[in-house]
Amino acid sequence: MRRAEPPRVASLCFSPGGGTRRVLEAMTRVVELPVARIELTTPEQRGAAPRALYELPETSHVIVGAPVYSGQLP
Repeated sequence: MRRAEPPRVASLCFSPGGGTRRVLEAMTRVVELPVARIELTTPEQRGAAPRALYELPETSHVIVGAPVYSGQLP
């Protein structure tokens, strides 16, 4: 019988000014599961993100953080 992997959490973060990153870090501190932090702020980080997402187990939860300017995502 195959052993199920425990749930994990991925934190996807787009934070040009750092404020969104601080909020996500505070949110994931209270989660008692392993957290994979995936940065999306720079073009280089966004290029590496798809591979990191495919490496997450199916039992993962994803928290996405991005700033809002005038009611819109950048």
